[in-house]
Amino acid sequence: SKKIRFSDLDLNGHMNNVRYIESIIDLFDSKYLLDHYISSFSINYLSEVHEGETLDIYSSEDKTFIKGMASGRTCFLSKVTFKNK
Repeated sequence: SKKIRFSDLDLNGHMNNVRYIESIIDLFDSKYLLDHYISSFSINYLSEVHEGETLDIYSSEDKTFIKGMASGRTCFLSKVTFKNK
């Protein structure tokens, strides 16, 4: 979970697109990220997240499929795959 703050926002008052991606990458520990590289990444933005909301992130067991939710609505769906370096 991540509480959305002013520094997470873009000029329109919505969570910046890069912050979603950072939240996804933060699911992985640094050792894993140092030993792997992203081979594919997709994200489907479905609903804007605003300041003060809490973004909850859910993933499949292998962390390939990721869903972000805020205030009971799905905000994004993502798929990320890695390969060994």
